[in-house]
Amino acid sequence: MRKSKRFAVLLFTALTMMSSMTTFANEADPSSTSTMTSAQIAIEQIAQSKLPTIGEVVLEAANEAIGVPYRRGGSSMKGFDCSGLVQFLYAQVGVELPHYSGAIKNLGEKVDEPKPGDICWTPGHVAIYVGDGQMIEAPKPGLKVRQVPVRARAYYRVADVDAKFAGLGSEDTAE
Repeated sequence: MRKSKRFAVLLFTALTMMSSMTTFANEADPSSTSTMTSAQIAIEQIAQSKLPTIGEVVLEAANEAIGVPYRRGGSSMKGFDCSGLVQFLYAQVGVELPHYSGAIKNLGEKVDEPKPGDICWTPGHVAIYVGDGQMIEAPKPGLKVRQVPVRARAYYRVADVDAKFAGLGSEDTAE
């Protein structure tokens, strides 16, 4: 993703601070001090930062894919089939998925209340849940990736879509 470099820099900074110790004053009581590792401080700063969630990154990539043509066996911005789209979107957050809708379903945890970024599944088809009853899919030959009302029998979660995403360390994983 285009924002990955910024997040990777944040993560790198947090990790490089792990070995040192920092003493700081308690804001409520300036006379008391506590010792925390720099890693603990960095993790707290990341948790409080504006880093996107995994679900948000997946949805951002899905929105960028809208309009890409359907291509049987496709898993790049040159063309997608349904499982190739889901595989590509989750690769943006470092989650490897197979290129087969049934196998993707089998890797996930079934959920009753989907969150944005979860996988919509129906036999032979997968898509990404957007929220508000919508999904983004690579439908069939002759059509392009699009956002449509959900047509799913079940929802699956293959990653914690609410977790903060600090990037993969590459400038852009998209083709």
